[in-house]
Order: sequence, then C-alpha cells, then structure tokens
Amino acid sequence: MAEHSDTILAMVRSGEKMRIRQQALLILLHRNAADEPARQIKELADDLRVSKPDITRQANALEVRDFVRRSHFGADHRTCVLTLTPSGVRFVARMADGFTSVKKGKRT
Repeated sequence: MAEHSDTILAMVRSGEKMRIRQQALLILLHRNAADEPARQIKELADDLRVSKPDITRQANALEVRDFVRRSHFGADHRTCVLTLTPSGVRFVARMADGFTSVKKGKRT
C-alpha cells in the first residue's frame, strides 16, 4: 500500500491529478487490451463494482484528457465501449514506471 501511495504522491507533485477510480479504469483497460481492446461500460462497472453512471463520469474526465476514446457498439448504438488512446497507454506506462521506481527504492 505504501508503494502505491508514494507513486500517487509523486504523480500529484509532478502535476498529475487523477482520481483513483480513473486510474483503476485505465489500468483495467490496459490489462485487458491484448484480449479485449474495447470494453463496454457495463462490464467495466461490474469489474470495478461501481455504477455505470460512475464509469461514465470517469470516462468523461479521461476522454477530455485524451486517455480513452468512447465509441458506440451494436445495432441500436446505445451501448458504449471504451478503448485506451495512445496517450492513455503512455500514461499507464508512466504509472507502472512509477510503481517500479518506488519498489526499487527510488523516490520521485
């Protein structure tokens, strides 16, 4: 837990401000990208055990930052799916680098 909080503190100090649920959403999208590059909002809400409106709010904020892209899926276009953008992939990689640095004892 300390490793994660150290990384979060380092990100905030460097100007990165992001809610923990937004981070979790990015990590979940990244972790499943090889098998399932686009995930439905309902699936993501179920995986994170939060409401669909909460995922939608987090996706809105991430979309503004160009970390995720929302697109419509299915015949009636009511189902939305989220995918990571290249910026989102880079951000998750930076988070992972931060975790690795903290694990190795390098503090930012």
